[in-house]
Amino acid sequence: MSTLIIQGRDQIDIVSEEDTDIARKIYLNGVHPPHLEPQTNGHSVGRWEGDVLVVHSIGYAGPGGADPGQHVVERISRSGDTLIERTAPYAHRCC
Repeated sequence: MSTLIIQGRDQIDIVSEEDTDIARKIYLNGVHPPHLEPQTNGHSVGRWEGDVLVVHSIGYAGPGGADPGQHVVERISRSGDTLIERTAPYAHRCC
């Protein structure tokens, strides 16, 4: 399965063959909006820790999405020229 990752100055967009209708956005400003509109993929903010992107996601909605009160933390890093490694996310209740 292919995944396209596009990094801009303020956000990273991830589109996979599996979910072509929904691009995941990871905002690099590190701030979740105060009045968050729930989304299927939640709202994600990230920051770089060296070569690892640490992503915090909240605000999930809809069937198939995580629990609306869930806070998911994941670590994404590059392993070689073409492989992206994603750790099993850590999730807990928040808000």
